[in-house]
Amino acid sequence: MEPPKHGTHSRIFLALIFPFVLFLALTAKPSLRSLLLEDFNKEGMETQEAEQFIGLSNRRYGIWNKAYSPYEESDPDWQGCKISFSTDDVLGEGRSARLDYDVESGETAYNGFFLRLNGENFSAYDTLNLYLRGDGENGFPLRIKMELKNSHKRYQAQSQTWIKGTSFPYVLSGITNGWKKFSIPLANFGPKHLPKDWSDMHELDLIFDDVNSRPKVGTVYIDQIFVSKEKPEGNQPAAEV
Repeated sequence: MEPPKHGTHSRIFLALIFPFVLFLALTAKPSLRSLLLEDFNKEGMETQEAEQFIGLSNRRYGIWNKAYSPYEESDPDWQGCKISFSTDDVLGEGRSARLDYDVESGETAYNGFFLRLNGENFSAYDTLNLYLRGDGENGFPLRIKMELKNSHKRYQAQSQTWIKGTSFPYVLSGITNGWKKFSIPLANFGPKHLPKDWSDMHELDLIFDDVNSRPKVGTVYIDQIFVSKEKPEGNQPAAEV
């Protein structure tokens, strides 16, 4: 009997362990270091409410507009936000959300995007991540106000009602006309002195307004929103409130 040729033992070893390695890969639990909140790839899930959709884990997302505006869309003083979807996906394999905003108005103007978090517990994470890019042709803001809201009810003296959610604001800056990842420490949301409870989260908002949004009419694309447990590559500056 001839001795096995060079490399035969290695091929036999690989053939024996490959099924075991494949089994481990298929049965391994997902990483606890990150939680994908939305990637906008789930199609055909628009709700009965205009421009609202059902995404991952039945989280609802869409656009919101100022509660009352006396203007029609054709009026120069109309303000609002629209959502649509683009195949310009940051990973090159799905969709991103396109947000067209207009806060050019004769009255106070604000609108934006929301993502319901359905009571998700962020306590195991320390960073909110998302990808953004501006539209070079339509124009885009260099900064966007964001808010994270938990589900704890608070009393609002002005309206004398209980409101769901304490808001933690942050102003994100540095948007360009190319995809860019933003990694924002949760600790940077809201005033530093305010206690923050991330255990029961209600909503993430992106807000276009007549203060931070320049130009006042433009387009932003958003994709791959997730939280993670990590040190961000580049720390964002402290919150602006």
